[in-house]
Amino acid sequence: SLSADSRPHEAIAFQVLATWFKRLKGLLGTSEDADPVALVRCGSIHTFAMSYPIDIAFVDERGWIIGAVRSLAPNRVASSPGAFITLERPAGEGPWFEEGERVSMCCVAG
Repeated sequence: SLSADSRPHEAIAFQVLATWFKRLKGLLGTSEDADPVALVRCGSIHTFAMSYPIDIAFVDERGWIIGAVRSLAPNRVASSPGAFITLERPAGEGPWFEEGERVSMCCVAG
């Protein structure tokens, strides 16, 4: 789960996608109620063949949000060369990460 320093009470659970194939697929083939994903070792994403827009945030190795995009439309590309992890979720009205925030990450396997 992740939480931002400015919002320590909020935690979001992400499915961690660490293999090349899983990162390539990301949210492709899912619906607008899909769970958020974290793409590890990923600084560039695409929304080709997506059927809905997504919110993304690029995180550097120290946990800083170095870029964020809300409602990235299908058939687009977004990148941030310094990103170590890219966070994705179906576009939504709720709070999302903003550039300059720092996130805390923990990993728990079930």
